[in-house]
Amino acid sequence: MYPHQLEGFEFIWKNIAGGIDLDELKERKSLNHGNGCIVSHAPGTGKTRLTIVFLQTYMELNPTCRPMIIAPSSMLLTWEEEFLKWKVGIPFHNLNKRDVSFEENISALEFLIQASPSGQSVDNVRLVKLFSWKKEKSILGVSYRLFERLAGVRKISKCDKVRKVLLEIPDLVIFDEGHIPCNDDSLIWMALSKIKTERRIILSGTPFQNNFTEFYNTLRLVRPNFEDI
Repeated sequence: MYPHQLEGFEFIWKNIAGGIDLDELKERKSLNHGNGCIVSHAPGTGKTRLTIVFLQTYMELNPTCRPMIIAPSSMLLTWEEEFLKWKVGIPFHNLNKRDVSFEENISALEFLIQASPSGQSVDNVRLVKLFSWKKEKSILGVSYRLFERLAGVRKISKCDKVRKVLLEIPDLVIFDEGHIPCNDDSLIWMALSKIKTERRIILSGTPFQNNFTEFYNTLRLVRPNFEDI
């Protein structure tokens, strides 16, 4: 990594893990004492690569962690490409894709074939991806719009179990292009704010606008307890 990425790695680690002293962290027997942080670098400075290296390291020391990456749907394809390019070795389940990648859990894939012999329904494929992510070391990717549909404030009875998984399972959430959900009246912001974990990373290559309310909402999203500080 470049020097600015090394500095960014230490910054993220300190905020998410709660410190950079590994001996001290091992004494705690947990890397879950951290909070959220914002990484705002210009486009093309390697934020995705930096985050992937962080995820590899963090999950190596904390294998039960289940990260979730929320990004515009087109950016999820970029994340997939980067995972392949750098040979990360951690399955990436893109919830927006309508077909399986065959990195999913074997038992879940067998169930899908038995349940849908004539064709794979989108809902069943999503359930397989969610089960695989929850069951085995992996990372989930989902777009902002789909996350709002599946876990948002609008009650859709068939999505209750999916909503619970998306809101309660993630130990770490990464908001790529994290300046997007800056309006606290939007359904997307309301849905994201209900995620249980406080370990959140906002990535943004776009300078924050000179709007105090939007900046304040961004801080509330990445650190839910910001108002109490």
